[in-house]
Amino acid sequence: MLVYPSSMPVSNRALQTLADALRRHRKDLGSRWRRLPPGQQALLVLAYLNKGETYTALAGGFGIGTTTVFRYVREGVDVLAAVAPGLDEALDVARRKAFVILDGTLLAIDRVGMRSGYDRAFFSGKHKRHGVNVQVLADPAGRLVWASPALPGARHDMGAAREHGLIEKLNDAEIQVIADTAYQGGGPTVRVPQRRRHLDPDTGRYRRLSVAQKQVNAAHARQRGPGERANAQLKSWQVPRKIRNCPGRATALVQAVMVLIQTGGDQVGKGCGRAAPTSDGGRAAGCRSPGPAGEASACRDRARGGRSGAGTPARGGAGTAPRGAVRGRAGWLVPGRSDDRYQEAGRVRRCGRAARGPTGRRRADRPAGWVRCSVR
Repeated sequence: MLVYPSSMPVSNRALQTLADALRRHRKDLGSRWRRLPPGQQALLVLAYLNKGETYTALAGGFGIGTTTVFRYVREGVDVLAAVAPGLDEALDVARRKAFVILDGTLLAIDRVGMRSGYDRAFFSGKHKRHGVNVQVLADPAGRLVWASPALPGARHDMGAAREHGLIEKLNDAEIQVIADTAYQGGGPTVRVPQRRRHLDPDTGRYRRLSVAQKQVNAAHARQRGPGERANAQLKSWQVPRKIRNCPGRATALVQAVMVLIQTGGDQVGKGCGRAAPTSDGGRAAGCRSPGPAGEASACRDRARGGRSGAGTPARGGAGTAPRGAVRGRAGWLVPGRSDDRYQEAGRVRRCGRAARGPTGRRRADRPAGWVRCSVR
C-alpha cells in the first residue's frame, strides 16, 4: 500500500481541542496503553470527518488495523458530541445578537433500509433523495451558532423546528429571527418574506406584490443570505455532505462537526486568506478562526484596520492594512499614486503599478487604477 502526504483545511486549535478531550476521556476510563497517542487519534478523526477517508485508507496510513480505526473514530465522534452546546446555550448566545438566521438543510444519506417502507420517512420530496433534516441557527455574520439533532428528511422545516422546541423558545425569549417562507406562522418574532396575496375575486388570479412589498423582500433576502454560509460550513466537511452511517449516528456526526467549526476547525470561506500581520512581524491570533459568538469578526477588524498615513501605523493598530486596501495574490492592493508609502508590521512598503502581468494582460485580482505594495 502506498502512503502519500496530504493536507486538510483544519486549524491546529481544533486538533488540540479534540486531543485534550480524548486525553481526559482516556484518563476517566483508566486506559493504560493504546496503539496511537491522543494527538494521533485526534488527527485520524479529523481526517475521517473532513476528508471522508475510508477506514482502510486510514488504517494503512496510521499503521493500525481497520477495526481499531472504527473504534477510534466512533470514540472521537462521541467525545465531541458530548461537549456540543445544547439549545439553551445557543439561546444565550442568540440573545446577544441583533437577530439570528434560522434555516433547514438536508444531509444526504445512503444507509437507509428499503424493506417495509422504512426509507419513506427519509425521502425528501423537495430534493428527490434520502437524507436527514437539520435545523441551523446562524448569527448575522453567518457563523454557526447551533445545529439541531437529525430528523428524517421527509419532515418539513417548520415541523422539525417545532419538534425541537425551537420556535417556542425563540418566541419566549423574544429573539428576532430571520427565516424563509417555510416558517410561515412561526410567531411574532419570526420574520418571513411577503407572500402573494389571496385570489382576486374579480380576475381569479393571485394579486401581484406591490413595489414596497418587493423592496421588503429584497431587504429580507439580504439579511437572510449570510445564513447560507453556516450550511456551507457544515457541508464543507465530507462526512456530513453524504452520511454513510446508520441514521441513528447522524446526530452525533452533526454535533461533532459543529463543535469543530465553533472551535475554529473550518478554514474554508474565511474572510482572510491568511492571518493579519502584527507589529512584531507575527500573525494575529484568532484571525483565521473567529469565534461563533463574537460580536464582530476578529478577522475583518484586524485585516481592514483604520486610516493610515505615510510612514505611520493605522489607527486600528500597528500592522493593519492601508486605508481602502484589499488582499491580492501578491500583497495588499491599494488605490492611489505609485509613490505612496505605508508602514506595515514595522516595514516600509513602496507601491508600484502592477495592474498588468508580464504578458501585458490585465490581472483579474488587480483592477485598473490600483497599485501593488511590495517590501522595499
